[in-house]
Amino acid sequence: MEDEEQNHLDLNKRIENLRIELKKQQSSLNVTEYNKKRAIFEYLRRLSDNDGKGKIKASVEAAQVVFIENTQYKARIIRYWAKYWLQYNHLPISRQGKHQKTIRLIDDEDIAEECHIWIRSQGEQPLH
Repeated sequence: MEDEEQNHLDLNKRIENLRIELKKQQSSLNVTEYNKKRAIFEYLRRLSDNDGKGKIKASVEAAQVVFIENTQYKARIIRYWAKYWLQYNHLPISRQGKHQKTIRLIDDEDIAEECHIWIRSQGEQPLH
């Protein structure tokens, strides 16, 4: 029973620290990061209330408060962000846009210049 009470106190302390962080960094965080942290805050605050809300209901309510598009995916991702944040004390790193890009040789300035030089060096040669 004491461990459960201690965990609840720790959670409340983490929630309060997050609230303070959101207020202090509101103007310095980008919109995406702010919304993620705000969603985590709303979710954890609802979880810590002793009104018997489950994780799913708390995350759905947090999604409704923070995001325009309220989907089950948003609620699920809020639970993931919160779990990650509680474990590592920072947001998970987004891999969006980090995939391998296709690079064409002709886009390389040096290769393009060498191609131009070679084409000019060929001059006008008659076709056989």
